[in-house]
Parts: sequence; C-alpha cells; structure tokens
Amino acid sequence: MLGTRLERVPTTMTKTFNRSWLILLLVLYAGVLLYGTLKPFRFTWHPGRDKMSKRSQIEWVPFTRLCPTYGIFCPQDTGLNIAIFMPLGALVALMSRPGPGRLSRTLRAVIVGCVVSVVIETAQYFIPDRFPGITDVIWNTLGACLGGLVTASIGTHSTASPKNQVNNS
Repeated sequence: MLGTRLERVPTTMTKTFNRSWLILLLVLYAGVLLYGTLKPFRFTWHPGRDKMSKRSQIEWVPFTRLCPTYGIFCPQDTGLNIAIFMPLGALVALMSRPGPGRLSRTLRAVIVGCVVSVVIETAQYFIPDRFPGITDVIWNTLGACLGGLVTASIGTHSTASPKNQVNNS
C-alpha cells in the first residue's frame, strides 16, 4: 500500500510540471504572436484621417480584398495566417483536459484561435499601417483548428482514464 502511494506522486508531479511548461510556452507564443501581428505599435485614433476612409479599408465581407499579384486568393498571406496560428491551436489542445475525445480539444483550439484572431484584428484597426479583415479571422481560425486537430490526432496528450490505469492495490 505504501509503495502504491509513492508510485503515484511522481506521476502527479510530472503532470503538474508538464502543464506548467505548456502554460509558459503558451504565454511566450502569445507574446510572439501579438508582437508579429501588431507591430509597428503605432496605435492612434487616426487624427489626420477621415474615419470613413479607414472603415472602407476594413474587409467586412470575406475574400473581397484583392491581392496585388494573385487577385482574390493571396497564397503568401493565407499560408502565413494558417501557419502562425497552428502552434496556438496545438498548445491549446495539449493543455486541454481530456474530454470526450479529440473533437473537444479541437473545438477548444478553434474557439481560442477565433477569439485571439478577433482581438488582433480589432487592435489592427487602430494601427494606421495595418488593415484588418474577416478573411484573416477565417484563415487564423483554420490554422488553430488544424494545429489542434493534428495534436489531438497524434495522441500526444495524456488521455489516461481510470479504466486504462492499472490497479496495484
């Protein structure tokens, strides 16, 4: 009985340690993500601009902003938006407690990715050199979804349940 209790302590400590590292990674990645998407950090209420002209630069309808080279679909922006949000989705899926399965972890990644993307696009409205858009929210959310789905699918998250554990008593 004493041996059983001692064997469980390192497992609990390991899970806490791993979760702490995941939280640290998520905070660091969020900082990098915010830095990359909000620079040059010149937030302003656009004092010298007509507010209507700034509103017209927001892409309210998805897939309507034209890419100078490719027309509607801009592969560089699309690929970058998906790629930068995949790690966010993966970290959220890794941090999620085991639920009904990979769908719940992926759904959490999608929700967090969408919320973070909307916050970033809203902040970009106040940066003169940036142009927020709904298409970016869609691609960013897709990236978080793919990151969460890949992570949940490869089984890197501990899904141990009481029925899978060996009883040593």
